[in-house]
Amino acid sequence: MSRWKTHPEEWVAGLDAGAKVGHKHHIIPKFVLRRWADPAGRLQVFSRADSKYSTRAIADVAVKDFYTFVALDGSSNSTYEEFLSKVEADAAATIAWLLNPLRRTSTELTTEQRWSLDLFVGFQLVRGPRSRREIEQLADFYGKSVSEGRIPDNVLSGLEFVTHQNDHIQTMGERAETVADCLHSRPARLVRLDQALLWISDEPVVVEHNDTNEDHHPDCFLTKKQLRQRAARAKKAESTEYSHVLHFRPTRRLGVLNADAILIPLAPNTALAFGPPAPVLDLLVPDTRLVGDAAVAFAKTHNDQISSSAVDVIIGPPQDQDFNQRTMPPPTAILQVCGPKGVATAAINEIHPRIRPRRYTKDAPPPQE
Repeated sequence: MSRWKTHPEEWVAGLDAGAKVGHKHHIIPKFVLRRWADPAGRLQVFSRADSKYSTRAIADVAVKDFYTFVALDGSSNSTYEEFLSKVEADAAATIAWLLNPLRRTSTELTTEQRWSLDLFVGFQLVRGPRSRREIEQLADFYGKSVSEGRIPDNVLSGLEFVTHQNDHIQTMGERAETVADCLHSRPARLVRLDQALLWISDEPVVVEHNDTNEDHHPDCFLTKKQLRQRAARAKKAESTEYSHVLHFRPTRRLGVLNADAILIPLAPNTALAFGPPAPVLDLLVPDTRLVGDAAVAFAKTHNDQISSSAVDVIIGPPQDQDFNQRTMPPPTAILQVCGPKGVATAAINEIHPRIRPRRYTKDAPPPQE
């Protein structure tokens, strides 16, 4: 069992609250990005926000103060970036051992190694810009939905209701641990390709489902008139139990608990894949080797998923000389919500002109205890 679970205070002891304030924070860890860099340390990058290809240094595929938060005393605090560095360091050694071509696949991971891997992937699923934009958009939706009818639509549509910038960071740890617990019950394997074909992005975890994700609640199809009638009936019956189900769906698939598979690329020719849950913990990590057309087909499916879930940055391997000529998917809405058209639903369902999350500002008010 990981000391993160058994001795959390000891595990995070000594983290420096100010060491990384004002620094660039990597969403994809540097030790992972190095495997996509050329010998000069440069990366092939496509930005969905700018619709441009570029070559960047590893240091430039980062966001200033992305994991800095406002402490209770109003100061800027980068403890979480330090904490994530510790999560990454624990996983990096395990990943390096897994990627060693001389590794014996009959050798099991230790429970500690397996947990470091699960926690690393859990954080990679929830620490990125998409999760932050989802929180931002839900806050904007709530503000607009309770203001419709009180503020003219043409004025309301030009407003944006802003959540506290700490909200994403505040929820990351619990969410990552929940994902890690789900992953821990799933056998893992490496998928090794005979060619360096895999892309990585600022949302590097792919959650695969075989269903179509088209289930709806009956309230999804109610009109504004029908909603008013429901509210009027509740008022006439002097009932305080008026409800309306709002159905939100992220435009990338999540649902780790019932996923068919979860994958993350570890190198341009290797992905880590978690299969369906097993009744007992399996500490072996066998290899599946794909060659020729099978490798190309796997990479195409993976790259389509990676590029469509990315918020901004997509990175191709240096061996892909045609990466800067690839056709990339245009930006899409982060979430979808069912229901009658209005200013609030439009704020969710239409593509927002600001693709990236809001940047950190030290002028934000301290959070409430």
